[in-house]
Amino acid sequence: MFVGLLWVTSLSATAQETALPPLQMLRAEEDYLLLGDDHFQPKNFWERLKYIPLSSRKDHFLSIGGEVRHQYEFFENNNWGAGIQDHSGWWLQRYMAHADLHLGNFRLFGQLQSGALLFASPEPRGIDRDDLGLFQAFGEYRAPMSTNTSLTLRVGRQELWYGARRLISVREGPNLRQSFDVAKVVWEHQNLQLDAFYGYYIDNEFGFFDNQRLTDEQIWGGYLVWKQLNRGKTNADLYYIGFESPFRTFEENLNLDNFLETRHSVGIRWWKDAGNFQFNNEAVYQFGNATVGDIRAYTLSFDVNYQWKDGLFSPKLDLQTEIISGDRELGDGRLETFNALYPRGAYFGLIALIGPANLIDVHPAVYLSVSKSISLMADWDVFWRHQIADGVYGPNALLERAGSTSSERYLGHQPGFELAYEPHRYWQFALEGSWFVAGDFFRQTGSGENVLHFIVTSRFKI
Repeated sequence: MFVGLLWVTSLSATAQETALPPLQMLRAEEDYLLLGDDHFQPKNFWERLKYIPLSSRKDHFLSIGGEVRHQYEFFENNNWGAGIQDHSGWWLQRYMAHADLHLGNFRLFGQLQSGALLFASPEPRGIDRDDLGLFQAFGEYRAPMSTNTSLTLRVGRQELWYGARRLISVREGPNLRQSFDVAKVVWEHQNLQLDAFYGYYIDNEFGFFDNQRLTDEQIWGGYLVWKQLNRGKTNADLYYIGFESPFRTFEENLNLDNFLETRHSVGIRWWKDAGNFQFNNEAVYQFGNATVGDIRAYTLSFDVNYQWKDGLFSPKLDLQTEIISGDRELGDGRLETFNALYPRGAYFGLIALIGPANLIDVHPAVYLSVSKSISLMADWDVFWRHQIADGVYGPNALLERAGSTSSERYLGHQPGFELAYEPHRYWQFALEGSWFVAGDFFRQTGSGENVLHFIVTSRFKI
């Protein structure tokens, strides 16, 4: 009922300059405690929802928010023309609503998610439809230890997001986001933050409140962020992530009825997100064991950009390149295909066709700020297989097209663009387009048509 009211009344929202904190990708990370100050006066209905006092104490309050996202998505030759192609376009709808209760150092957060897919054939995927589900529900206790140090315990269903989202992401691109049942401890001290977590992935179902944790799929680890190194100019992440699952499919285990992998990922990320010159470089090594043998895999990613902030349209040039390991020889007792675990959906460019496994890519892009509310991005991605014995994987880290029958390494190239319009805090609009020109690999292994893709998005978010 709340999400329906949200959609109808959103049409009357007007642009306002507010003192509100910015909206976050992770809604649970927003903090509206400052709105308890006497000098703050809400300017509209939406601002009143962000801080509802519950007692005379400033830190006892309720905050309410939500999102309505509508997308029209068009494909020509989806999956390079393989499979059923009855309908080229479909309408995606996502509704989310959350409540955030603060009682001093204790906190309760809950969020519902509903997704619908219209005009689609064949049947919708699990990441597209959910009548209504409990997306997040956790309790949190924060214990200040000193002036600059705190320890926080968070237990329950929640989203996870770490670093550049190469291994753990909220999966914003598809219709439904992903969450976990997790126990997490966060230690913060000045410019250091260390997370330790253990939990299970939540499997999405189509009905009402029927999503369940996958007890056979576990994730655990520790993630350290160290900011303001080198006189405050750079930052570093160090992490370990453990993963166990019987549900992943690689070309190495394609013909096995039973498969289990226990994989350990150790990584380092060195990044800079301030100033004209920025970068985001990361290296990950994976080891462990699986039914088919030992695991040895890796990825190297380099991303650098430079922005002329005082120039016309403040242009930014970006260049990203990655090497993501694949399996060198089938049946040799070693699994060398990289597993990105829970990556973001549209990992390469705007179209979610190719995922981060057995891949080499070069990806230049240019960004323009046409005005304060309009931005334009154009990119071009070129793909090759890392190993010719291994196949092509999708954005869900599952095998998309077996490759052992082809000696062709080149996969294709993909130009794309995004035009975004954000008139004020609440509304966002975007038009995205991509054209994947398929290489010989796809024609040698099945259907190899070029792929045309467009998305039109309208999002209202409070």
